[in-house]
Amino acid sequence: MVKIESKTHDVGFPVYGAKFFDDKTLVVTGGGGEGNNGIPNKITVLNVDYADSVQLESKKSFEIEGKNDSPTCLDISGNTVLIGCNENSTNIKNGQNKHLRKFKLTDEKEITFDSSADIEETKDPNDYQKFVTISKDGSIAAVVSSKVPSTIKVIDPKTLKVLDVIDEKDEINDVHISPNSKQIAYITDSSLVVVENSEKPILKYDRFAPTYCLTKVKFTKDGDLIVAVNLRNKLGVLLAHVIFEDDALRVKKARVVNSKTQKITALDVSDNLVAVSGNDSSIIIAGLEHFDVYKTLKQVHTFAITKVVFSPNGKYLASTSVANTVNVIKIPEDIAKSYFWLKFHIFVVLFALFAYYLVNAIPQEKFDEFDKLIHYLFDENPYDYYKNLSSQRHLPKQKLLRKQ
Repeated sequence: MVKIESKTHDVGFPVYGAKFFDDKTLVVTGGGGEGNNGIPNKITVLNVDYADSVQLESKKSFEIEGKNDSPTCLDISGNTVLIGCNENSTNIKNGQNKHLRKFKLTDEKEITFDSSADIEETKDPNDYQKFVTISKDGSIAAVVSSKVPSTIKVIDPKTLKVLDVIDEKDEINDVHISPNSKQIAYITDSSLVVVENSEKPILKYDRFAPTYCLTKVKFTKDGDLIVAVNLRNKLGVLLAHVIFEDDALRVKKARVVNSKTQKITALDVSDNLVAVSGNDSSIIIAGLEHFDVYKTLKQVHTFAITKVVFSPNGKYLASTSVANTVNVIKIPEDIAKSYFWLKFHIFVVLFALFAYYLVNAIPQEKFDEFDKLIHYLFDENPYDYYKNLSSQRHLPKQKLLRKQ
C-alpha cells in the first residue's frame, strides 16, 4: 500500500482560509473573532518543504489588531492576498465595515497591509464575506457574502473597485473563475450557473436530481468543471465532471466517491487529482479523470476541516481546521500506480477464491475472514467500491445544458 507522509502544526487560532503562495509556502488566515478570548486574528505564512528536516512551522505572521471578527476566507494571486474580515459589530451597525482587505506578500514572505474596502454596505453584523476568489492572471476577483438573495461582486484586485454585480435569488454555495478569466461559475443547492457578465447567464442548469445538493465547484481548465455534491437524506458524496461542448454543458462523469461521509466541507483540484474533505474530518484523494479513490485519510484533524488546497505543482495537499491545526501531506508520485496494482492483486485473489469456492464450497466463515482482510487493505468497507460502481446505474443519463 502507498505510504502517505504527513505533518501537522498548531498555528494557535481556528483556520478558515488557506492558499499556497508557491510550491513550498502556505498562507492561512483565521482567528478568535471579536470576542478574541486570547486568540488573535492572523495571517500566517508556513514553510512546507519536506526536503527540510524541520517540522511544518510558521515563518511569518501578521496580526489584525483591534476588535474585529475573525477572517473568513482568503485567496492569492501573485503577491496579492485578499481576505474577508468584518470589523466589530458596533462599527457595522454604524455603517462602517471595510471587510475586503488587501495585503502584499513579498518574496521574503513578509506580509504588509495595503488597503481595504466595504463593497457590501450592510449594517447587519450577521452578514459576512463567505468567499473571495481571484483569477489566475489577477485581473478580476469575485466576492460573495452570506446575504440572501445573493450577489457576486466582480472587483478589480488592484483598486478593490466593483466592476460588475451578478444577482442570484438563492444562496450561493461556491464560486470560481475560469483560468482564462472570462467566465465565473457558481452553484446554489440545486443549480449550476456559468456567466460572463451580469446581463444573462451563458448556461444555467437547475434540473438536478432532488436528492442532490451542490456544495463546491472548481474549474480544472477552460471549459471543464468539477462539482461536488452531497446526497440529501442519506450518506454519500458524489463528484461530477462537467464540460462545455457545443454551447452546452455535458456531464462527462459522475461517481459516488464515498458512501459513508455525509457532507463535503472543502474541495480542490490539481492537474490529475481531486481532494475533498468530509464533515467526519476525513480527506478523500481521487483521480481527476475517473474519480477512482486512491486514498481515504481518516481523522486528519480533531475537529471540522475548513479548507483543502493543493500546492501549484501538486506535490502537497494542505488542510486546515477550526481545531487550530494545519496538516500537509506529501502526495506520492506513484499514488495512481499503487492504487491500480492493489486493485489488480485483489481482483486476482477474489477470482481465485471464487473459483475455489465453486469447486470446494468454502464455508461462509472463511469468506468473513477474507472480508476483514479486504477491509484492512482499502481502509473502507470493501464492498463500497462495488456499491459505488453499481450506483452509477441509477445516475441520470448525460444531459445537455443549453443556453437560456
